[in-house]
Amino acid sequence: MDLTKRILSIGLAAVAASSYAAKIEIRFESATEREVWVLDDTPDRMPLAGRAFNSKSIPIEADGDSKVIVVHEPKTSSVAIKRAGDIEGSWTVDAKEWRAAEVTVKAFTRGRPLPSGRIGLHTPSFTKTMPVENGEAKFFAVPYGDVEVRVDYKNGGIPPTAPQIFRISKEADASERTIGVTVVEGADAAVPADGTESGQAAQPARTW
Repeated sequence: MDLTKRILSIGLAAVAASSYAAKIEIRFESATEREVWVLDDTPDRMPLAGRAFNSKSIPIEADGDSKVIVVHEPKTSSVAIKRAGDIEGSWTVDAKEWRAAEVTVKAFTRGRPLPSGRIGLHTPSFTKTMPVENGEAKFFAVPYGDVEVRVDYKNGGIPPTAPQIFRISKEADASERTIGVTVVEGADAAVPADGTESGQAAQPARTW
């Protein structure tokens, strides 16, 4: 084989390798309406226009181990996320893998929406901060259970308010997954805002 043919052969092999897509089967306990995305990375917010399915099994293709598979269940407003490289042939979505598709934290100061800053959410398996926009911050794929909320209202990089703990429940309606806190300027604390919390009483704060 001459040099030209060898280069062509190597090029075709590289193209074939790059176009290879692993076939994966996603399995569930029961059939219901769901959406699926195969993305380059984990998104910061709910993606749009996924492929729609209504079955106990969903076949997909992922062209690379680094691809991220996102499953959305509109009925419970829950998502499950997994990298293609962590799946061997099939993925049976466990109940513990579901997370709240979106959680909104609304921050107030002196009775008005907080104009700027950052809000942080923390659980043993999730830590994320998002900028305040129009007095609120939205978080994607938040684990169910207790979450700690802190507000960096001075944009200092480290949230100065004491953490408040709220509970996010899968059984609650998606519209109830809104947490409200009032920032008291000059004090190392934030307090729950009446009528805008997640529907669960705040628990004693702990540091993180």
